[in-house]
Amino acid sequence: MNPAMPNLYFASPVRVILGTHDYKADVVSSVSKAAELLLNDWPDGGGPALLAAKEACLAAMEGSGTVAAAREAFVAAAIEVDVLAERQHR
Repeated sequence: MNPAMPNLYFASPVRVILGTHDYKADVVSSVSKAAELLLNDWPDGGGPALLAAKEACLAAMEGSGTVAAAREAFVAAAIEVDVLAERQHR
């Protein structure tokens, strides 16, 4: 991400539980944090939703997409691999 680019914050944070942090929830409140997790810490098994989320985050950072679309795609990717915290407590 360009250092001069402002951080793009989600309207509401998304909580995901990844094994990389002792199974504690990561609170994702920005496009840049979502992109970081998608690229570096995402579990195996991601498919079309993972690719769509990466593309949506990139588009938001480049200005051709929206923060809302990036958040929606990130949530879909989290559901795809069952790491969305809200779904794990039902």
